[in-house]
Amino acid sequence: MENILHKYKQDTAYADSFVILEQELAIALNHAHENIWIIKQSLFNRLAKIESNLNTNKHIFTYAESLFEILSPEHALSSLIPRELVKVIKSEIEHEKKHGLEEFNENIFGLCQMSIERKVRGDDYILGLSTYNRNLKRMGFFDYPKTHEHLTSKNIYKSFNQLINEYLTISHFSEEPLNLLVENHVAEQFRSNLSKVFRGSMSLLSRSRHSHSQELLGTEFNLANLYAVYFNIANMSNKELTQFLTGYYTDIPYFGKKTPPKIAITVYAPDKDFANIFDGDITEIYIKSKTQLIHIVYEDSYRIHKFNKYGLLENETVIIAGQEISVDRTCLEDDNFTVFEMLHYDNKNVVISKSFQYDERAFKKIAMSYGKDNEFYEHLLDRIGLHHRWK
Repeated sequence: MENILHKYKQDTAYADSFVILEQELAIALNHAHENIWIIKQSLFNRLAKIESNLNTNKHIFTYAESLFEILSPEHALSSLIPRELVKVIKSEIEHEKKHGLEEFNENIFGLCQMSIERKVRGDDYILGLSTYNRNLKRMGFFDYPKTHEHLTSKNIYKSFNQLINEYLTISHFSEEPLNLLVENHVAEQFRSNLSKVFRGSMSLLSRSRHSHSQELLGTEFNLANLYAVYFNIANMSNKELTQFLTGYYTDIPYFGKKTPPKIAITVYAPDKDFANIFDGDITEIYIKSKTQLIHIVYEDSYRIHKFNKYGLLENETVIIAGQEISVDRTCLEDDNFTVFEMLHYDNKNVVISKSFQYDERAFKKIAMSYGKDNEFYEHLLDRIGLHHRWK
């Protein structure tokens, strides 16, 4: 059995990009020969391990917890900031924090030395890291060559600015080793993307059980074809996993043709034992192909608790709607499947799907009825190759 919720660990390309970025950020900051640059202490400690010259760079200052420490009389920076400008700079920092402007990140930011020396009220005192990086590139000093090459060569669909903002977000709160911070971040991204996949499609699948939604859904459209998406997620290659994590696909990803599912079983009221584990209503999905069985457990909030893949030669067992099923080549096949259907013929909480034909016309009907700002419309764009949302 393979735990798909840990699948992100199989591919290190996305995680490696943060390591490469950190190394080059340390090099870039060593070019700070003008203005004042302020870095949170925990982040500075990691960067200084990479580039020891940062410890003696007179243009770099640090703070421990609150960035307003730099404005206190006890801080080393106090001798460079005239007393009459303290309130002005504090007000500007508060404004930047409140409005969350892209240029400002409290983990690394600059103060314009020329504005401070002139003491001109109304000047912009705050400098963003992105401005600093643009100036480095313009002057030919440094342009993060390894980071850009990695993003391009490893199918990572995030811009440099997105990546550096993510890095500053995951690294500011502790002095943990970067690999642990990055792993937690990538795991969170993966689970978040999985939840997005479920949020739209599973709401439709649930609504399709009720007669009032037939007018919208159309009786000719078998929503079970969406199960193929979950089957494909469980079989992502490393390249596809990186694309899934970093924005190449929309909320309902489309990876092309894989081994198609043969049978899907949705259990809307699974074994009562789950009630002792989870708070919300639980739904289980089983997707069977010629060689594999996928088992998914999620809450009504589309929080995914299990996403496991079984090979049919592993001699394991699963419980489907109270029945113990052997995961082997006879799993849900022929007489075994016939018996399962008979046992659950009148059970409205067990929905069995055997048709996975993609009906694009019916899918368009659903997508357009929701308006263009929905995951189903975006999924149609994926199918015709319009993947690059972030560019």
